[in-house]
Amino acid sequence: MGDMSPLLQKQRQLQEQVMKQEQEQQTRQATSQTTMQQQTQSQMQTQDMQALQQTIAENAYLKEERDDANPAEPDEAREELMSMQTQIGLGKKQGINAAHDAL
Repeated sequence: MGDMSPLLQKQRQLQEQVMKQEQEQQTRQATSQTTMQQQTQSQMQTQDMQALQQTIAENAYLKEERDDANPAEPDEAREELMSMQTQIGLGKKQGINAAHDAL
């Protein structure tokens, strides 16, 4: 029976080592998934910003290049564009492009 104790002790050490490795792997996977989600969110925000900049660059009112662009006077194109742009959010690049192309 004296030989069983070291054997059981070694088995317990191996089990603890395997559990520790599994926990470390789960932690790495969770970290990797979080990183991928952050990268995807960042990429969508970048696309939204590019779409906004493109819309502003292509819209004379927003660039303030129109001589008759008086903010006190209602402008149909401006009001329509602004109402569509209020619907822009994370990952809505297609929506802003569609809104811009619709004008």
